[in-house]
Amino acid sequence: MSSITSEALRAAAIARVTAHTDPRVVDVLREATFVIEHEVSEWLSSEGRVLAHRVHVGLGAALLGSLRGHPHVVDEVTCILSVAMADSTTGDRAGEIAFRHDLGAGAPPSLVSAYRGRQLTPEVTQAGAAGARNLPSLARDYLTAFGDAEVAAMAGRAQIHVTTRQTRGEDHHDVRLTLAAEDAEATISQVVLLEICLRELLCTHASDQVRYTKR
Repeated sequence: MSSITSEALRAAAIARVTAHTDPRVVDVLREATFVIEHEVSEWLSSEGRVLAHRVHVGLGAALLGSLRGHPHVVDEVTCILSVAMADSTTGDRAGEIAFRHDLGAGAPPSLVSAYRGRQLTPEVTQAGAAGARNLPSLARDYLTAFGDAEVAAMAGRAQIHVTTRQTRGEDHHDVRLTLAAEDAEATISQVVLLEICLRELLCTHASDQVRYTKR
């Protein structure tokens, strides 16, 4: 079984940073929470057994929005993490790198949240509840970093009500999104971007689902 750890991967990735690396990439490597889902798949190569792992990269709202608005940053982070893992140990590969929202990203170690299956501290649980209450503010941060100031302002003015239920261990979020009167003429693309943003902020795990009700 592979013994590579999240912090070992972070250290190996940061070691590959150069003077020409995009500052947003550096922010991701330093601030993100990394959780490695070991041995998602494996195969035999000419060099022996290869183990592929899934790396979950947890980011705060603003940094996640910055990545989504600048795809080359996603590509660069993916490349650095993939090479760092391959160089760290023999036979280990990053089979998938998944970027998700995590309120604990950039927090002190005692406040770092984790992927499904690991217990959260009471502080993180409270932080998650606060995040749900502050969804318009988080959406504004995400969209500002994404690069769309108009939709960011719409998010700040909107009324967003979320009801979450669990079915067979999966979170289902029912979202009622009501735009402010002054945003009644918002374009379809603006509304879609806002909905994508909210989905990303709410779906902290791959199995989470979001359903919108009519505004």
